[in-house]
Amino acid sequence: MNQTGPAKRKDNETISKHINYLIQNFPEFEQLYEDYSRLIKLLLTKIGLIMRHIGIIPHKI
Repeated sequence: MNQTGPAKRKDNETISKHINYLIQNFPEFEQLYEDYSRLIKLLLTKIGLIMRHIGIIPHKI
């Protein structure tokens, strides 16, 4: 089954509208969203460091 939603289409406006709706209607969602955003950024940073360490990504000069 192929995904055809806004994320697949890279439709950031629709994604933003969905996030804003969730924040407005579910106040606890905002903190959850911020926490997960920080976690994802941290994980991506760690993955990048590991990939550099094992030679998949060249070290910055």
